[in-house]
Amino acid sequence: MSQPEHIENVPAEIWTKILVEAEPFVVLSVGRTCRYLRDITSSKDLWRGLVDTMCAKHDLFRPSYPVEDMSLVQIQRATVRPYLFARQLQHRGASFDTPIAEVNSLEPVSRQIIWPQRHILFSQLVPGGRFGVFIYSMSAETLATFGGAPSISMELVDLGPPGLPLSSEPALRYIHPNIGSVTHDKRVVASISINSQNPDTLRVGLATVRTDRSCVASIFAITPTHPAPSFEKLASVTIMNRFSTEIVRSVLVHGDRALLILGNVFIAWSFAEETCIVIHHNVTSTIFQTILTDDEIVCIAASGVYLWTLSDKQSESIPTSKGVFLESLPPLRSSDTTIQPPWDRVAYHIPVTMPGNDKLPFTFDVFLVPRTGVNVDEVANGRRYTLRKPQKTNHGPIVRTTQPPAREIALYLEHSYEVPLGYLIPSASTLCLHPGLSTLSARLNASGTYVDLLYWIQPRIIADTEPQEGVEGYTGTMQFVTFRRKLLQLSWCPASSRSFNPGPYIHIGRLGAPGTQAAIEVSDYMT
Repeated sequence: MSQPEHIENVPAEIWTKILVEAEPFVVLSVGRTCRYLRDITSSKDLWRGLVDTMCAKHDLFRPSYPVEDMSLVQIQRATVRPYLFARQLQHRGASFDTPIAEVNSLEPVSRQIIWPQRHILFSQLVPGGRFGVFIYSMSAETLATFGGAPSISMELVDLGPPGLPLSSEPALRYIHPNIGSVTHDKRVVASISINSQNPDTLRVGLATVRTDRSCVASIFAITPTHPAPSFEKLASVTIMNRFSTEIVRSVLVHGDRALLILGNVFIAWSFAEETCIVIHHNVTSTIFQTILTDDEIVCIAASGVYLWTLSDKQSESIPTSKGVFLESLPPLRSSDTTIQPPWDRVAYHIPVTMPGNDKLPFTFDVFLVPRTGVNVDEVANGRRYTLRKPQKTNHGPIVRTTQPPAREIALYLEHSYEVPLGYLIPSASTLCLHPGLSTLSARLNASGTYVDLLYWIQPRIIADTEPQEGVEGYTGTMQFVTFRRKLLQLSWCPASSRSFNPGPYIHIGRLGAPGTQAAIEVSDYMT
């Protein structure tokens, strides 16, 4: 096919810079227009750039895509995977007024079973769908049989790049033993963070509780290089909490800072500088989500949104090299910025957001759910909000603070939608918002059998609106497909169409004796 001369007059480097920011399907379509553009869009360098763009857009771990070892076709398949999976859901989905028995059930195309053979304390599928991280202790049976002191180990599992079927066995399993001691109640909190300054390295925050109620928090770096990953312990701190029996509930990692949450006390730990800031916060209502950014702690609670700016509190930093000893509560600290909730703090329910969506801008859902007299024919109202720094737009935010620009934060209503209570009754333990494709998962008890549902929102305009009314003129309905499988909400990456499910328990013989063993089931819902 011949092409207009003006197309060839544009250098290939310019076309590459333009196309690397485009959607993969657009790039494939452009390549079909003429021979000149086909050669440009067949460049592996262009598709490497598209992988980088995709990872940045969906917050995926870049080493999930080993482009140097992948063919052009494999890279193309992996890059269009998030869009193909979203299209597959839209094609198979049903509106919420469809009887549940008539809803399509999405089954995995390939599956893999992993046998940790130990007591799992933490497991998560890393965004990108290739790697999984386990933290576990040796089982009592193993210790009794083989001896050895109780300890905690960390394991990185390579499931294979997205775009390729799951194999029968993981491509790589690498164990970093003895990262800490086992506590009396085996309580461990952990989280995984992708370091934007070093996108090839995972950071894992881990906190364990000792028998004397002290807490040891550690930060590890994992770089999944071939043939063996590198594990590095970056920092560790011991926290003695003498004024309360409260122990660390969660640990968040962002950059060179970690946030340890002890009830209504925040410890913002700068592990690179070996200092921390202790904040006794004033949020008395239920906190649904806490976000740690470069310079802020943000809490989303039933009573509103709260923000503390850390750079203003550097003078309060205390050293951590010899531990942190909390003898008494510090003075109560009001938030630097507060957004009053545009929802009723009693009538509404806010689902917990799954790991991977923990930075600004932050999207979350709010449901208005009747507290009494729930009828399956009733409809619950849902609203989707985004929390971000204010930006110039024709559609103003719901609330804008009066703080100086450096502290401004705003809450934007994206759209409203409806969900039938006959299919979904939100509760903190059954409903979660997932990053990647803005999907919700929940459990449904249908005819005595639990079924997993994956929801997404299709907004539509229901009335002509004036510009100043903005997104309030939008509404939408939720559509869903069913997953007749184990719980998806434990670890799920929609961008790679993979789920990471602890369970099932398989009856097996261990060391010649009958018994049960927990397995990790990995499922991929696309070819």
